Amino acid sequence: MEDVFRKNATLERLDFSMNGLKEMGAIAVGHALEGNSSLLSSNVGSNEIKDSGCKAIAAAVKQHSKLQELILNDNMLEQESGVILADVVLHSKHLTRLILNNNELGSIGSSAIAKALHTNSTLKELDISRNNICKEGAIAFAQALEINRTLEILRPYVNYIGLQGKRALFEVRKVNKKCILEIQF
Repeated sequence: MEDVFRKNATLERLDFSMNGLKEMGAIAVGHALEGNSSLLSSNVGSNEIKDSGCKAIAAAVKQHSKLQELILNDNMLEQESGVILADVVLHSKHLTRLILNNNELGSIGSSAIAKALHTNSTLKELDISRNNICKEGAIAFAQALEINRTLEILRPYVNYIGLQGKRALFEVRKVNKKCILEIQF
């Protein structure tokens, strides 16, 4: 599989969603993607890849120069993955869409991603819904949106951000009118 993806110069979209990859499969996909420079979109959602699988995928994305979309929903990703993906957000020059819903990034993982948004100038859509994020994570995203003017859509709904977190995100709309926040009240 690795040789097929490395040598393929025309592959633009790869969808491995709901294939039962688990951690070892994600590591293999990560290794296969390292040498592919044509891929624009990768969907590895719903595969229970956990943090070790996320680490392999993230390493490949960091080496990959053109990837614009990364979908990692429903993968049992925890706080460590949030920190790993924050590094991807921080260094990626082309990633515009990152879908992370239905994981367990928590406030530590989400706060790391929020901090990376301070200097990111490419990410336009971020779905962090259903990630067990508390008010600290929401406040971190509000602080990021005071600076970041590139992000157009942020989905932090169905988390435990509480009234303070919702208020912080609502207040940042006064400063950043560009970003659409999908929040449940």
